[in-house]
Amino acid sequence: MYTNSGSIDDAEGVLGEFSEENTLPKNAMISGYLSEGHVDKARKMFDNTAANDAASWSALITGYIKNGMHAEALALFQDTIVSHILPNEAALKMPQRNIVTRGLKISASAIYGQAKKCFQLFDEMLADGIHLNKVIFVAMLSSCSYAGCVEEGRQYFSRMKHDFGIRRPVEAMNAW
Repeated sequence: MYTNSGSIDDAEGVLGEFSEENTLPKNAMISGYLSEGHVDKARKMFDNTAANDAASWSALITGYIKNGMHAEALALFQDTIVSHILPNEAALKMPQRNIVTRGLKISASAIYGQAKKCFQLFDEMLADGIHLNKVIFVAMLSSCSYAGCVEEGRQYFSRMKHDFGIRRPVEAMNAW
């Protein structure tokens, strides 16, 4: 409530009344800090939380994107994959339609085994004239690998090299 009204000081005071294990008020504070542009405070709160949940990760990812920190959002999303934590729906319903948000959606769809959704997002990016990079291709190859789409994977691998001039990044080799 306090974070939504812009009263961060009041919200910080209320936070002290909750137990250390309760992530709900901490997630609200993370979101509140980010909505006010206090990225460092949000990250410190996140890092000092003993057990971040999917909502914690999603709040930070969404906040990074809203604050124009696209590379950091993508890196954090990749950390969620390594940590076996899947971001919630809020982090995946991002209003911006740029390479970062679409790359996150492709990666999330790949994790959930939705290869057709990945193919659709890839085609939309091409239609919108977005210049694709190795991160997108690594996500696409991972999607093909998860879904057992061998032929499609070969096609994306070939396009990565021939159409986009991306020389077989190590990540792509590991994904495929």
